[in-house]
Amino acid sequence: MNVVYEVYEIQKQVYGNLHVYHKPTGRWVVSVVNNWRITLTPPKQLTPWKLMAVAFLALAVTWFIIEALNNLEKPM
Repeated sequence: MNVVYEVYEIQKQVYGNLHVYHKPTGRWVVSVVNNWRITLTPPKQLTPWKLMAVAFLALAVTWFIIEALNNLEKPM
């Protein structure tokens, strides 16, 4: 049985004798004959990386401000 995997050939070069388990059929893939007309489906939910980057930046800036305020000398 031949099942198409996009990265199979690259992994086979790295790992040598590579076998991939095809779970739906319960069989092992030992060779790939053809890899054309492949359509990769996108994930159902994409991570909003721009929002995460802004949130991380805001958290980092807040942490630096808190650290700077904690290191100030207290009046007597």
